[in-house]
Amino acid sequence: VNNEMQWMNIAVGYAPDNWIPGVRVGYRENLVGSQLSMATFGITLLKGLNLDIAYGLEEIESDGEKYPRSVAVNLGLEMRF
Repeated sequence: VNNEMQWMNIAVGYAPDNWIPGVRVGYRENLVGSQLSMATFGITLLKGLNLDIAYGLEEIESDGEKYPRSVAVNLGLEMRF
């Protein structure tokens, strides 16, 4: 446990008032500890279904292949009442 984290985020997005999907892009970086950085992208469909993806900008090598050090996917549902 005891992981040091201090995330800095910057993002820009577009959220229309009609059926056109909302989109957002951004960048996040852990300023302490692992100091990982990620590019982020998200889309909102039907004014309530959110899909967000974060892709690490650092790489690791395993068996001669390169992979991103971090990847995250989030699917969320907004409910208004």
